[in-house]
Amino acid sequence: MLFVICGVSIAPVGGWGGGDWTGAVFLKRCSRRKCGKDHVYWQLVESHLTPRGSRHRVVAYLGELSKSERRGWALLAATLDGKAASKARQLSLFEPPCSDDDPVPETVQVKTKGVRLERTRDFGDVFLALTLWRILGLDELFERELPEGREKVPWHLTACVLGVARFVEPSSELHVEDTWYLRTALPELLGISVDEVEEHRLYRTLDRALPLKPKIESHLKERIGELFSPDFDILLYDVTSTPEGQVP
Repeated sequence: MLFVICGVSIAPVGGWGGGDWTGAVFLKRCSRRKCGKDHVYWQLVESHLTPRGSRHRVVAYLGELSKSERRGWALLAATLDGKAASKARQLSLFEPPCSDDDPVPETVQVKTKGVRLERTRDFGDVFLALTLWRILGLDELFERELPEGREKVPWHLTACVLGVARFVEPSSELHVEDTWYLRTALPELLGISVDEVEEHRLYRTLDRALPLKPKIESHLKERIGELFSPDFDILLYDVTSTPEGQVP
């Protein structure tokens, strides 16, 4: 089904919910003409109610997408609820498209002798893990349950480092300090320098998080139900901090 509103085509991907489509997230196709050529870019949009009626709120500017990329974003949109969409909007990598932007060229010439790589960082996997951490509301849970004190780095941020590390590259806390953290983009994403992530503080964070186990379990069960509405009798997940065969 395709709707056209004010000359902009909107393709709903998650259904309208029996007429009440407040909170639905879908892909929005936008087009503009420049230099005699039509250019198409895409937005991830959330519908919501206002005193003046239904309005659209942009979650993320996706730019020009291939067919497979559009399908991937459409599948994501179909699973996001309003709260998750808000989290994704906060983490958007794309700035709003400008009418003066040049179109993406089909080819680019590069002088390879003048190219060099410096200070490379692992970004994609840690960014995805950080996005999932926030969509699941774990940032809010730990910030609430592990309030800040006089420590230089808040406990909830150290818990986030451990959670992302477990998702991306399960290993010991010593490995997180010595190898993993310093080669990722987390220092820039979280604002925690490499020197501030050290083994003993990571272990102390685990000690502080352990009494929260029942609250974490309850929170995850509730949040997964809100996101995906699964039908299950038992929910199993891995909460160990050390991979099998390794000793901290």
